[in-house]
Amino acid sequence: MVRMSTGNVISIGIRIRIRIRETWRLSRLAMHATLKTAIRRWPVRIAFGLGTLGLAIAVALQIIVPNFRFPPPTGPHAIGTLTYHWADTSRADIFIADPNARRELMVQVWYSADV
Repeated sequence: MVRMSTGNVISIGIRIRIRIRETWRLSRLAMHATLKTAIRRWPVRIAFGLGTLGLAIAVALQIIVPNFRFPPPTGPHAIGTLTYHWADTSRADIFIADPNARRELMVQVWYSADV
């Protein structure tokens, strides 16, 4: 049987109390570091969430809204062509001396219909 004096019991009590304080201090430091890391991560999490939401919306729109399709070619070869005449009536054409001239653009699209 071990006999303990009052001094030994007080010494053990102080050691336990010091250990508890050190453990509490370490756990508070760990909690503070975790909180700092979580605070720094929230912009990344928001950006990731918004990116995921944008991707989901883009995929949903592709499913809901029909895609643009070229008309089938009418000639003997499997090459299609489209011609567009675009006119911007809200702005004047700055490269022509006529003040009443508006911006115009001719676009011709050639595409392979064998795909």
